[in-house]
Amino acid sequence: MGGEIVAAYGRSLYRHREGTIGDFSAAVQYVTDIYPFMKGKIRPAWDQARVWRDLNPSDVTTPCPLLVLKGATVTALTWGWGTYARYLVHGFLGCHRGCELRVARRCDLLTPRDGLGRGPIRLYTRVVAPKNSWAGPRIQHSMINQVDEVHFIERWFQDLAPNDMLYDYSSAMTTGRWDKIMSALGVSGLGPRSLRGGGTVFLYESTEDMAKTIYQGRWTQPKNAEYYLQEAVTARFLSELPAPVQQRLLKLEAIYDRMIRIY
Repeated sequence: MGGEIVAAYGRSLYRHREGTIGDFSAAVQYVTDIYPFMKGKIRPAWDQARVWRDLNPSDVTTPCPLLVLKGATVTALTWGWGTYARYLVHGFLGCHRGCELRVARRCDLLTPRDGLGRGPIRLYTRVVAPKNSWAGPRIQHSMINQVDEVHFIERWFQDLAPNDMLYDYSSAMTTGRWDKIMSALGVSGLGPRSLRGGGTVFLYESTEDMAKTIYQGRWTQPKNAEYYLQEAVTARFLSELPAPVQQRLLKLEAIYDRMIRIY
């Protein structure tokens, strides 16, 4: 009976477009975590999640490949969008949701210079009131340890006042700029939401460490992360791009390192 009730909740979410399959899957997992006796009775809810996925495969966000991230960053820099270029890198490597960065202030950022150069070169970003705080810590943080990217972000924001916004953008502004860059690159099928997924896949493929990936991505339900990665790591997005687009991205990638060290 309990599983049927949760499944009905999922059907209601789907019918009224009040959430995503990720929201529903997280809710199902939360029920079994809080009420362990439900694990043997929750099958109808997971069946409903599979039906939802089959009806709307696009609900599983295609992750942004590292090659596209680098191409987008170089394009943003050449267009004079220095802050937006850092928004892209920060969102990708920090596995951030856009809404997290758009409310972040300088006081939420901890740079190597803030630590007086002591310890490893890392950039921490505090996430206040995260989306998943109902099932996890109310204050979370991300960590970036790629040295060039840490300095790239640090240089731009180091001298801001504590309450200054890092990225004073609306959702429409970030999406509008993303669309213009993707159009220039000749890439379609990716939205700004793909940055978090792309960073998650990049971290997992770089480390093959599921625990680290779950921690860095701030996934409250490990099974959801595993479910996402099972589908995402096999995505054939780059191989399906037209050859001229692939060549354009490779040329931009070749100057990425130099660009982020200069700007």
